[in-house]
Amino acid sequence: MLAHCIRAGWSRFSRALAPLGAALLLLATASAGHAQSLTTLFASDNGFAGNTFDLTVLNPAGVTITGFDVNLDNPGTAGQVSVYYKAGTSVGFETNMAAWTLMGTDPNVVSQGTDNPTPVDAGSLSLAPGTYGFYVFLDSYPSSIFRYTNGGPTTYANTDLSLTTQTGQGVPAFSNSFVPREWNGTIHYFVNCPCFPAGSLSGAPIFGACRALGPWSGQYTEYTAWPLFYARSWQGYCQYQSLSGGGQAQQPLTPAESQNCRQALTTAAAAAGVTCQQY
Repeated sequence: MLAHCIRAGWSRFSRALAPLGAALLLLATASAGHAQSLTTLFASDNGFAGNTFDLTVLNPAGVTITGFDVNLDNPGTAGQVSVYYKAGTSVGFETNMAAWTLMGTDPNVVSQGTDNPTPVDAGSLSLAPGTYGFYVFLDSYPSSIFRYTNGGPTTYANTDLSLTTQTGQGVPAFSNSFVPREWNGTIHYFVNCPCFPAGSLSGAPIFGACRALGPWSGQYTEYTAWPLFYARSWQGYCQYQSLSGGGQAQQPLTPAESQNCRQALTTAAAAAGVTCQQY
């Protein structure tokens, strides 16, 4: 019955959206808000061009990082920030550029001044439980200085994440470290939908759109990433249908988990430039 319902839902959904798919991809834009965050501190007494830190994902569902805040001086100055990451700790890899993967670069960062959060949009990154190193670097140094705090390592944590500060970084990137230093910043994220493997909503060709209906009692979210999968979070259940023969699943969800699913699906659609329509 579940397989039939999912296939029937996919058939209706795909037929309805087929004439609109190209237009949605070309014309629609959306952005998902940050759901949760973890902040270290904004109380700097030093600075240079960047920081490294370790981030451990504690929530078994994993998380998706959607943005950062950093600490820059010289308010109003435009700059560029790049964020790199790697599996495992950052310690011992600060000067090994080959060990790092670029998460993203924000060329439109505008400093909000010393000890004030400056937003950085480096894209989104879905992470499974485990430890990851992060390297945040101010490409436009010295038009501004990347502010941080002497001391550490210090660990900041909530139920989803644990962040341990490590080093300050000089120029050029991956050249020298200052130990110990505390990153001043915030990580914005949401908890992944437990029905989907971490990263499964990223990088898929988009055929359809996301549909969401709230609140919890009638919450309904659909997302199609053709030809990889069709997914639905509906009335307390997360349904998953692989369109490439990989099987299907249904998982009960708590209200909080259902909201995470809705956020995950909405963000995935938004990242692909597809409007998440509200009904």
